[in-house]
Amino acid sequence: MKIPVKLRMPWAGHPPEKQIPISQEFLRRFLRTEDGRVFFTLFLKDHFYFDQPKTPEEQALRNYAAFFIRERLGLNDQIEIASALLDSNP
Repeated sequence: MKIPVKLRMPWAGHPPEKQIPISQEFLRRFLRTEDGRVFFTLFLKDHFYFDQPKTPEEQALRNYAAFFIRERLGLNDQIEIASALLDSNP
């Protein structure tokens, strides 16, 4: 499938030390939208974040969900993570 528009990443052209906070803010803004909340909930559900993994594959998916929360969203504190999850599911 060809995407008809040229996509520009908001962090493109910034030095590496600025790219992470810019990408984190971009994702946080998206996850504050209704579509973002739906996506975030489905993403976490599909990656066994709310369930106990039963296979090594499920554990790998759960580990990636934790990585996404920690590295992509910049949430490291358990209270901050819980707050973000609650905010994403009004």
